Amino acid sequence: MSLGGLAWLIVAIAIYYYSVQSVCWYIGLHVP
Repeated sequence: MSLGGLAWLIVAIAIYYYSVQSVCWYIGLHVP
């Protein structure tokens, strides 16, 4: 795998992880 491909993979994982955290925080904030 090229360095560019690896960089994109890391970016994609970071975005996915941040999205999951945001959804969990949003649900936790709005569910009693």
